[in-house]
Amino acid sequence: APFIHGWAGYFEGGVKVTGPTELTHNAWVSVTTFLGTWVNYGSQSQTVRYRKTPDGMVEIEGVLRAGSDGALFTLPSDYYSANYQRFAAISSNNTLASIIINTSGTVSGIRYYVGH
Repeated sequence: APFIHGWAGYFEGGVKVTGPTELTHNAWVSVTTFLGTWVNYGSQSQTVRYRKTPDGMVEIEGVLRAGSDGALFTLPSDYYSANYQRFAAISSNNTLASIIINTSGTVSGIRYYVGH
């Protein structure tokens, strides 16, 4: 079963201006090295990737499978904050989860189990 169903995270950064009034997003960068047993979900789902927006925020999107709670992948140094970041997410079976980006750029996922 997949763990993450399309998620995104953001933090503050610089601004890329490509013309007098034009702001553009950086190109998407595909994650090619996952940690543990994580892999992209498959051909019918968005592969994991990241980019910077014109205002310097970082977007992460994609769907993973075949892993367990913990480290997913690591962002390059210019794509994460000096501060610990935590974002809400939804995992398989609509379970609440968190996406965490630590101060070394490691992106991790944690599911929350509620009930019996």
